[in-house]
Amino acid sequence: MTRLEGPSSVTFGGGRGRDVTVVTDATGGVGGMNGSGSAVSGDGGAPGASEVANEDVVDISESAYAKLLEDERRATAPAVPVVNAASTPAARNWDAVTVKMTRNGGAVFGDGGGDDGVVYFWCQDAKEVTLSVVVAPGTRAKDVDVRVTARDVRVWMKTALAGSCAGEVFSGEWSHEIEAEPKDDDDDDFGDAMPTFGDWEITDFEGTGAQARRVVRVTVRKKGSEMLVHWWRSCVKGGPETDPATFEDRSASKASKAKAVWDQAQEMFRERIKNRELVEVDVHDDGDAASPIAADE
Repeated sequence: MTRLEGPSSVTFGGGRGRDVTVVTDATGGVGGMNGSGSAVSGDGGAPGASEVANEDVVDISESAYAKLLEDERRATAPAVPVVNAASTPAARNWDAVTVKMTRNGGAVFGDGGGDDGVVYFWCQDAKEVTLSVVVAPGTRAKDVDVRVTARDVRVWMKTALAGSCAGEVFSGEWSHEIEAEPKDDDDDDFGDAMPTFGDWEITDFEGTGAQARRVVRVTVRKKGSEMLVHWWRSCVKGGPETDPATFEDRSASKASKAKAVWDQAQEMFRERIKNRELVEVDVHDDGDAASPIAADE
């Protein structure tokens, strides 16, 4: 900012037809002239920015003129809808999250029962199984250790948090065999490296902020033929079993088709046995004569 001593004039607008000249007199009063050189005085109300630029009404300083431009921009900007905070959901649809964590699987509760007594959730698709172990609110990756092998899984807390103690949270043996994770390109030079099984993460499943309930999610790959889908009845041995017929992703039409193919194969085999012919073969046993023996052609 420059202080002007004595009568002075400053022009704004850069010669684009909206030039405004602010004039100060010896006493510090402010007047102005528009681009055509007409003098104006400002003993009336405060003009708008468009009036200052296009009309012969100016009694304004540089900072006041800039403020008028900003006020006019805000006045013409589209209105921003006001959202009632009380009607805004505070969190995600956690029921949907829980449904996803139990798809083709289920939830296992502790002795207390009820939603607060959930020990773990599990779900599956054609290729993978995911185990979600409930841990204390505020749990971070550095607070837990997770061990996954081809045989079992173990989760334990390294840090004692509010409402929980350090120690083992969950351990169990997989119901069925699992596959090792595929090796990355960087692993090609380490053919003798131990295989790794599954991967894991920590995520919220209910609530917001510091009080959000959290789960350690362990995802493993099913072992089996690429041509077959093996639906697990339970995630770990000894856990509650679920009837695969109730699984949302199990295709009833494919199951019926597979049964029809199996029945057809069985019927063809029975017909073949029924219609087989007897053929004679020589059996040399102590000089006995050849005996007719039934055999398939």
